[in-house]
Amino acid sequence: MNNPKLTFQHLFLLVLISLGISITSYGQPEQFFSVEYRQISSFPTDYGIVSMKISGDGSRIIFSTGGAAIKVFTMNIDGSGLKEIYNFEGTGFGPFVDINGTGDKVTWCIGYGEIFTANADGSALEEVATLLPNPDTNFGDLEPVIPLPPRITEDGTQVFFINMDRDPRVSGVWRINTDGSGLTQEFNYLKMASNVFGADGTEYSYNTAFTDGFDINGDGSRMILGTKIFKLQEGDLDRGDAIVVDGTEFYEAGEYAVGWQPFCTNRGGDQFMMFRRGYNEEIQFDEINVYFVPIGTGDPIKVIGGLDIFGTSTWTQIAAGGSRGIVHAGNGRMPITFVDRNSRSRNDLVSIDGISNAPLGYRFSNSYLPSMDVNADRFIFLAPSAPPQIWVGKIGTSALSTLPKISNIKFEPSSLAVDGSTMSTFEAEVTNLDKTIHTVTFDAIKDGVFQFRGLTADFPGGMLYDDGTVGDKSASDHFFTNNTVRVDLPETPIGTYSVRIAAMNETLREITMVDVDSVNIVEPATSVYSRQDNEPGFHLHQNYPNPFQSTSSIIYEIPQECYVDIRVFDVMGQEITTLVSSKKGPGQYSVDFISKDLPGGVYFYVMRAGDNIQVRKLQVFH
Repeated sequence: MNNPKLTFQHLFLLVLISLGISITSYGQPEQFFSVEYRQISSFPTDYGIVSMKISGDGSRIIFSTGGAAIKVFTMNIDGSGLKEIYNFEGTGFGPFVDINGTGDKVTWCIGYGEIFTANADGSALEEVATLLPNPDTNFGDLEPVIPLPPRITEDGTQVFFINMDRDPRVSGVWRINTDGSGLTQEFNYLKMASNVFGADGTEYSYNTAFTDGFDINGDGSRMILGTKIFKLQEGDLDRGDAIVVDGTEFYEAGEYAVGWQPFCTNRGGDQFMMFRRGYNEEIQFDEINVYFVPIGTGDPIKVIGGLDIFGTSTWTQIAAGGSRGIVHAGNGRMPITFVDRNSRSRNDLVSIDGISNAPLGYRFSNSYLPSMDVNADRFIFLAPSAPPQIWVGKIGTSALSTLPKISNIKFEPSSLAVDGSTMSTFEAEVTNLDKTIHTVTFDAIKDGVFQFRGLTADFPGGMLYDDGTVGDKSASDHFFTNNTVRVDLPETPIGTYSVRIAAMNETLREITMVDVDSVNIVEPATSVYSRQDNEPGFHLHQNYPNPFQSTSSIIYEIPQECYVDIRVFDVMGQEITTLVSSKKGPGQYSVDFISKDLPGGVYFYVMRAGDNIQVRKLQVFH
């Protein structure tokens, strides 16, 4: 190993000599998924937004703030008509909120029991269900304790909520009209426990009765909720039992993975979406998957698989028809994601960090508080910034009618050798009437998930420019081109990728993202090194845990004495650190990689042992 630094840099960038490859050129890629984003929040507030919901028809938004001031606001979907409808005149955590199907009726509550209803303009304000009747008549009525957001019916006439109390006779689901009349207990915890589990529940304390999730269908006739107590009795801290309630009938819908809102139902109440935890024999460890679960006929359909054990739910919501939904997993495990039961597909909705990070000062993939309308064609989310920014996304099938408009996409040839030995030309026309295009990026997507950025050889970040440089044909012709595109990551799986193009105009508040088919990543005909093990017995294992936050272990094996060098690189090929650089005897070894202050993202570690080279990918999250 005469020049290890040069060798490793060349290895990582895959600047290798190929002896030829057959490449097929295809026509203009087909657009199959797009989102038009618009930032609508321009209100002057430093308050933290803690809860947010879009109306079923997509016309209006309700959101609440906490921290310095606890308030509730409504706003039209275009950002107009911002209205402060309630001020608690206090500090702390903001209220849970919900809004009905037409956006004219809203409800919100503070967890310790204050429930309010109002028209969307703040009129007809009512505080409802201030006290619940005490089953022990020797004592006074009880203030409700509400652990999860209440749910308002689609027509805005009723509110359903969970109450938790030390007395299981009061714990349960309650219903009240939005004018404050008709307070009714739908059922208590004793009835549910008896019907589903054959237990009376009298020995269970209030804080384990109902947990994690609660949702109703359009008219409240069917609901889903969770309980953890029976799993806790079995010593299982990671799962709960999802219970479907249909009038007076109770059904166990199966286990769910604990989290925040890990399940939901659609308008008709015949489809549920649920985070579930299961054992994966291949990795010999638990993982979390997302399923559509029908009530009645049909089998559960998995739409997302392989989230690790930390990928707990933070939000689930199904559209009216029950075939599409939106999900979000915490701890950086999955950004806001669109799922389709019929096609069994998924599309990450906010994975366009290349365009959001630099000009906007935050990462789209860290966005949270998603909510979707009943037609699954519009959603809202909160982008992390100060002050917070509310964005609206409009889901479509092409970017031909969006602003910015993306068209005339070309990728020729559409096959690239994985070793970086072949090049292609990428081009897209991006226009926006009288506005200047600020930024254009393109990323590689596989199975609806962001894989790597750029596919480019000569400039970082996957950015495209219309300035006649870096392979661009002509300056200011609205065509963004790069003619040196190649695969530059050593662990790129062979297969078919879509290309995600994102464009932002000069307002920095309007973005279009479109996915187009397709780019084929193929093996070269011949190459100076094999992507498999060169000799038996040399093996670089996948780090564990992965993804990880601070420290991860890397195990490697060598069958004979040789010089071993293991280094870590970022996605741009910059060396991060050297983990091993010494002569080793035959055997199995382990080395820890400490991420320290590295930003979250994908990195690569490369082992050279004698003449054998192996590469693996790891992921750091924060």
